[in-house]
Amino acid sequence: GKTLITYKGSEGTEEILVAQGSLIALVNKGASELKDFVPKHNVGDQARVRKEFVWDENPRILMCFDAKTGEKRWEHESPVAPLSPSSDGERVYFHDGKSVTAIEIASGKVVWKGDPSARRSSIQFNFGPRLVVVNGVVVFAGGDRSMTAYEAKTGN
Repeated sequence: GKTLITYKGSEGTEEILVAQGSLIALVNKGASELKDFVPKHNVGDQARVRKEFVWDENPRILMCFDAKTGEKRWEHESPVAPLSPSSDGERVYFHDGKSVTAIEIASGKVVWKGDPSARRSSIQFNFGPRLVVVNGVVVFAGGDRSMTAYEAKTGN
């Protein structure tokens, strides 16, 4: 229960990735879309969540920290689809609501941005787009029954 380190500026973090000694935090500096969510039924509110609570598509901030020291290395502001950040240790990838972006973890520079890829018209909080990276390939599925694959290094 003892605090070992605090990552300054990471208040409002919604998602975390750890890769090759770096901690990547997806930070929402605004109000959460779920701030007013209160369960109405003790058996679940999935139908209600599907209709009432959706991703607002507002920008978030990807922040990269040295995982051991907490020193901030870089930050990048962009819309980031829920549950889309992924990493292969060299780059962090995410869907911004329109296309997949790759950022080099060491420098924080955008390496590539893919052509627009399909997704659901709205992203509800009981659904998350899928973005995975494996064996040098980034695959995105946005919930519209299609997938787009990219070469991880180049975005082709």
